[in-house]
Amino acid sequence: MEKTYPYKKYNSTQKICLGLYFFLPVLFALFLMPTKYASLTQKLHIPPYFSPQNLLFGFISLSIIITIVLNQKFTLIPKHLILSYLGFAILVTTGIFYSSNPHYGQEKTIEFLTSTTLACFAPFFLFRNLNVFERFLKTFIVLSILLSIFIFASSPYSFRFYNSNNSYPQFQTTIGNNYLALQYIVGISLLTMIYYFLFKQKIQKKIIFLAVLLCGLFAAALLYSPGKNPILSLFLTVVIMTFLSLKIEYQKILMKRKTLTYAVLIFLFGALLLSTIGWMFVLRLQALLQPGYYGQVERVENTKNAIDVFLNHPFFGAGIGSFSDYAAILNGIERMRYPHNIFLELASEMGFAGLLLFILILGFAFKQLFYLTKKYRPTQYYPLPNAVLSFLIFTFLTSLTGGNINNPLLFVWIGIAYILEPIIIKCMRTNNSLITGLR
Repeated sequence: MEKTYPYKKYNSTQKICLGLYFFLPVLFALFLMPTKYASLTQKLHIPPYFSPQNLLFGFISLSIIITIVLNQKFTLIPKHLILSYLGFAILVTTGIFYSSNPHYGQEKTIEFLTSTTLACFAPFFLFRNLNVFERFLKTFIVLSILLSIFIFASSPYSFRFYNSNNSYPQFQTTIGNNYLALQYIVGISLLTMIYYFLFKQKIQKKIIFLAVLLCGLFAAALLYSPGKNPILSLFLTVVIMTFLSLKIEYQKILMKRKTLTYAVLIFLFGALLLSTIGWMFVLRLQALLQPGYYGQVERVENTKNAIDVFLNHPFFGAGIGSFSDYAAILNGIERMRYPHNIFLELASEMGFAGLLLFILILGFAFKQLFYLTKKYRPTQYYPLPNAVLSFLIFTFLTSLTGGNINNPLLFVWIGIAYILEPIIIKCMRTNNSLITGLR
């Protein structure tokens, strides 16, 4: 006799929650985009307090509060993450009181306590199962498709700034010139296709074909945009992930054929794109290697200044936001507000204490992901921690040459590292229940 299952009815409160949970991953992905939507806000004459970023922050925060008030299930936050993050947040806040630039320090602190903190801890309340998390990743992919098509269709390079062999055309579109935001999102989407969807077991050929096409589109958009840091970070991420996939048994180095195939194809396809559509990246890289190039001089001088500030204030730094007063002053170049390297920023503004707490926060997340990739390597769930590990490596590498402490796209993967195992366990229980029900 065929076994039947009763239809599950939901009350009005549960229906509201289900509606929220369906759209929240999409809105959360939009919130994490590394942009303030400044161009959109200016074009539509939106007051700063009602900017898309603030509205998304308010809606997501309200949804989390509703989840807690209605006693809905969520993943418990590990104590070591709470304690290390709380210590870091206290150090950031107290740094205002001895900062040489308290106004900018207050601005950074408010952003850290709101946007960055929400990015780190929201996943514990939003991502309850694999379907929700995949919807979150697919939102990045859809955004990347739209942004990539828009970039190729909008001809963003303005050659009126192209005066000599030492300069290059500026990147400008109708929605702004934040090419780094584009490259970060596209980079995450490219890694999602490679290390998550293409690594899934029993994947259909049409899905593989579609994934390969999207990888080509994303790689082309990444190289077409002028930012050097995301491209180099993505290349290093693929190299690191390839080495991490190696397995040593009986004094032999083993590697999955799929991993090796994808790695070789990525490098070959990247080289092909680099020689064609990647002309802007090559142009900027050549300029960087020339003696006296302003970007090279600026980074070297600010690195020296950040180290000097750290040596003068080794324990707790010079205060949050204070580096802006110590940054190098160079003719014709806008003065940096932070050293564009998260370790230099922490060392100069928060000292050894800030460095230690950040290393603990980041180190615990990497440890958790290494543990999960090793534990679930023989299973069908391996692509999940493997993909998130690649995201964390990529965003961490980008923070070494262009990031600061207010980096939601870095901190979100720190939080997600701890929710993966509950998601995997729930999937395993669901599969076991289905198998039992079919018997």
